[in-house]
Amino acid sequence: MKKVIAAFDNGHYSEGMMQFASELNKKEPILLVGAFLPQVDYASLWSYAAANIAEGVYIPLIEPQTAEAIQETISRFESYCNKNQIRFAVHKEYFDFALPELKKETIYADLLLISSDLFYSQAGVDLNDYLKEILHHTDCPVLVIPEKFEFPANNILTCDGKEASIYAIKQFAYLFPELAGQPTTLVYANPDPGREISGHSSIMELVSCHYPKLNEVHLDVNSKKLFNTWVSEIKSPIVVAGAFKRGDISMIFKKSFMTDTIASHRLPVFIAHK
Repeated sequence: MKKVIAAFDNGHYSEGMMQFASELNKKEPILLVGAFLPQVDYASLWSYAAANIAEGVYIPLIEPQTAEAIQETISRFESYCNKNQIRFAVHKEYFDFALPELKKETIYADLLLISSDLFYSQAGVDLNDYLKEILHHTDCPVLVIPEKFEFPANNILTCDGKEASIYAIKQFAYLFPELAGQPTTLVYANPDPGREISGHSSIMELVSCHYPKLNEVHLDVNSKKLFNTWVSEIKSPIVVAGAFKRGDISMIFKKSFMTDTIASHRLPVFIAHK
């Protein structure tokens, strides 16, 4: 059994996130923890995260949180879990400190689910940078879920040969061994397509142990063919990626993966970091 947090922000209820949780529960029972964040000024959260301000600094709400709105979302969450036989818990003690409190929650969880449609709708900042900051403030892998999707039937493992991408590939296999058995493509971002990526043989030894239906694709970072163009040809994919450090992002993922894939809300994305 895995402990999975479903983060609901700003009083929004995500059907897509709940549907994904239900599908996970069918494959292996989970404990689904509903984390109900208040309506917050996401620009303030961005400033808080970027400045790394100590906990306890007041971040103002856009408007007062109403018990009725929170309870309606909680009721829908509880009703869905009961109907779909999902073991669940409810956490709503956040008040003004949504980001640091959510970080605390992720220390004690295996996975965080967030809605790509709702969670980022009010970010007010560059999606790529905001996503990186959220990832730096969580202590478990994150699964970004669109509202409309097909449950994954193919895995796309993005790899640049660096530690972050390898770590994400391992974490996905450990958390979802039932999905690791699906057809899987290891996609390399290689700045020099004429040379083998660093550690290629060791990477293949590791990945083939966890992903039996494995093939690999090398993409030239100088190619005009964007990652989304290629991935659109894959049936019901889920993308697996590491949380890249500032200034250390492979160019092929900076534009076509991190920004386009998530911002277009088209497929689930699994992201992990140490």
